[in-house]
This record gives sequence, structure tokens and C-alpha cells, in this order.
Amino acid sequence: MKAAYGASDRWREAGGPPARPKPPVPGQKISIFRPNIYDGAALALYALRQEIGRPAFERLERIWVQEHRDTTATTGDFVRLASAVAGRDLRGFLTAWLYGEKTPPMPGHPDWKPQPPPRTAPLTARR
Repeated sequence: MKAAYGASDRWREAGGPPARPKPPVPGQKISIFRPNIYDGAALALYALRQEIGRPAFERLERIWVQEHRDTTATTGDFVRLASAVAGRDLRGFLTAWLYGEKTPPMPGHPDWKPQPPPRTAPLTARR
């Protein structure tokens, strides 16, 4: 997770946040396995587990599967259930993780830092 956290700002810049990905480049196959979506969402779930604690997170997992088995659900449904299980409003926390342009601080890991996206070298005059 630390390595994914370090790469997250680069993923977000290249492909958008996990729950609001940029459209694929023309000719690029559409895939949920793009790093910003697949790995970025896993990182958001890890952050949620860090924020609410393992017992509450495991309870959330069980309730989610029980309530939504064989049905469809939205991100909003997940945020509401996570907030109910945690006993506090998690909309701001999860909105930053799912829709933010920059990776939020990782709960429980103040030493983790996202690596900045690489800067492009300035164009030099051709001779």
C-alpha cells in the first residue's frame, strides 16, 4: 500500500481520481484495471480501514455483501453505509479519496508521501 500511495498522485494526474476517471485516450481499451481505478480504489479502501479501524471495516464488508448481494448499488450507497457503520459522517473523507485530484493524507501513516508527477523537461531550441 505504501508503494501504491507513492504512485497515487501520478495515477490521478494521468487517469483521474478513482471514482471519476478521465475518458480513455482514443484507441485505448476501456478497462477497470487502469491503475487510477483499480489500484486507486483499493488504496481508498485501505485508507477507510485505517480511518475506521479493522473491526468496523470488517463489519462494513459483511453488511455490504449481505445488503447488496445480487443487486446493484452506488458509491453513495457505500458512503452512507460506511458512515452508519462508523457512527459518523464519512462523506468528506471518502469524497477526497474517491474524487480528489490529489491523494489525501493516509490515516495512521503520517510519514507516507505521494511522489509528485514527473515534470516534463522544458523544450529547447533546435539548432
